[in-house]
Amino acid sequence: MIYEIDCEFNDPIDLNGPGETPDFEYSKMSCQATSTDPTLALIKNTETGSEFYLSKTLNYGDLFLIFFLTIFLVFGIWKFFWDLMIPKLVKVFNRSE
Repeated sequence: MIYEIDCEFNDPIDLNGPGETPDFEYSKMSCQATSTDPTLALIKNTETGSEFYLSKTLNYGDLFLIFFLTIFLVFGIWKFFWDLMIPKLVKVFNRSE
C-alpha cells in the first residue's frame, strides 16, 4: 500500500523555561493522507470532515476471521432456537400421553 502523508505542525510550545535550551513541542497537527493504490477506497464523512482508507481486498486473516465468526453465529442461532423449541415440544408430546 502506498500512502503519502503531509502533516503541518502548528502552535509550538516551549517545554523548558526561559534561559534554558528550547524544547519545542506542537499542540496542533493537521495531516492530509493520499493514496495512489487502486485497491484502497477513500471514505469521507461530510458531516464531521473525517476520512479514512478502506482496503478493497481480502487476505487469509480476514477470511479466517469471517469463517470463525460465521460458525459462532450459526451455532449461536441454532442453540438459541434449540433451547427455545425443545422445551415446548417436550410439553406438547407429554400432553398427548
